Amino acid sequence: MANSREEVAGSSRTHEPSLRELAAQNDYLKELFLTKMAALERIMEERDNLYTERASSSKAAIDAAFAASEKAVGKSDINAEKWRENANEWRAAMQDREVKFAGRVEVDNEFKSLRAELGSLKETRASVSGGESNRDNTRSNLSLVVSIAVLIMMVVLRFVGK
Repeated sequence: MANSREEVAGSSRTHEPSLRELAAQNDYLKELFLTKMAALERIMEERDNLYTERASSSKAAIDAAFAASEKAVGKSDINAEKWRENANEWRAAMQDREVKFAGRVEVDNEFKSLRAELGSLKETRASVSGGESNRDNTRSNLSLVVSIAVLIMMVVLRFVGK
């Protein structure tokens, strides 16, 4: 019968490793572990430096953006104040202009007075126009009378002169 440990493990070893072999293997694994740890520490340190640089450059960019936004806010505040001043000046100018406008009651009274004067002028003109037509009729009648008188005088002179 074969060694039961060999059958189970399926290895070709027939004996247990010696203490020396275990110590050598332990030293090798320890050295491998330390090498890998050192490599990981270098990677972690590089990444830490990279993240620190990113953070500082981000902080610088954020500070610059914040300063620019403060400057923009300051300019917008100045522009808003100028706009308010201009709006107040414009509002005051419009109020001054409105003070010079005539009130509704005054305008209505002025229109009533103008309408009355216009009506009076229309009546006067109508009466004058009517008077002119009477004058024209009177002139026509007078011309007719004069013409008839001249005709009668001519007829009378003809008969009298003969």
